[in-house]
Amino acid sequence: MHSTRKLKILHLTSHLDTGGITSYIRLLGLAMSERGHRISVLSAGGALAGKFAANGIKTPIFPVRKKSIVDPSLYMTLPGISALIQKEKYDILHAHTRVTQALSFFLGRANKVPVVTTCHGFYKRNLGRKLFPAWGSRVVAISEPVAQELKKVHRVLESKIRVVPNAIDLKESVFRFSQHNAQEIRLRHKIPEGSIVVGCTARLVRDKGQEILVRAIAELLPTHPEIFLLLVGSGREKENLEKTIRDLHLKGRVALVGQLEDISEALAVTDIFVHPAFHREGFGLGIAEAMAVGRPVVITDIPAINSIFRPGECSVMAKPADVSSLAGAIRFLMEAPGEKVRIAQAGRHLVGSLCDVDRMADQMEAIYRELAPS
Repeated sequence: MHSTRKLKILHLTSHLDTGGITSYIRLLGLAMSERGHRISVLSAGGALAGKFAANGIKTPIFPVRKKSIVDPSLYMTLPGISALIQKEKYDILHAHTRVTQALSFFLGRANKVPVVTTCHGFYKRNLGRKLFPAWGSRVVAISEPVAQELKKVHRVLESKIRVVPNAIDLKESVFRFSQHNAQEIRLRHKIPEGSIVVGCTARLVRDKGQEILVRAIAELLPTHPEIFLLLVGSGREKENLEKTIRDLHLKGRVALVGQLEDISEALAVTDIFVHPAFHREGFGLGIAEAMAVGRPVVITDIPAINSIFRPGECSVMAKPADVSSLAGAIRFLMEAPGEKVRIAQAGRHLVGSLCDVDRMADQMEAIYRELAPS
């Protein structure tokens, strides 16, 4: 029988700016705090640090936002973090990025504290991973395909791997969504009246496929002049996307709105959500968030997206990096209102069970208790 002793858990991540890892840690941290566990999140700080503090989660700051695990300045933080661990007497270290996994390897050994890592996606088995895996005593995979990759490519022992799908706060998502005035948002982003809005929320990087989506909109526009594309996110592809929009004469039909702290603002005006990535992804949190508020979704045929979001039942699937296939999937939802409603309802039902916070907290608590002293 597991102990009911409350645990002290230190999460380690590079920063607390807007992003999937920050959202994951905050949601898990809040759920574990509600169960009486004491949670801290160590990072280099960030725009959302105040939200953690407002919920009673400590956010010690150390300069750990580094690009490489061989950066000597990274390891200069070890004495200070060790002192914190000894003072607070943490039961578990939970690392979420490559640099904090490397740090946690040394911190765990020096302080005799077990280490959990979360594998938030697919990673290359480069020389650094071969020589210094630093996966910890338990490795959390956010989907079954990620777990298979850990076993086959990174050669992590199956006994160390635990599959814990991502979660979203469904009640909070629906509440935030309900608070938005869609008409005001349409005016703010200069969305013409009567437009059918295709929404996409993701980092602006090549393999997320936004350029493919822009070209698909251009293909649809002659027969569907009411279509409008709302792209949410920031990243190095912004200039390329702006050029593509100009070259295809899409001014007034595409809006690049940058990063939004709350993507429910974009979802409030989205009629069809599209995730056009053409490289494998660990989970697809943006897809789940769109489904949670009843938006029909178009996905691409990539792992693990194609195994999680049930194409045909809960989503419409397109070929990756295929403009015409993506345009066809969007056209299908525009022209089949009955299917659009059915798919939206099925998607909402799927995430209601798959992305439940209590389920994630139960699974994570069980993992922590496997390792923590009773």
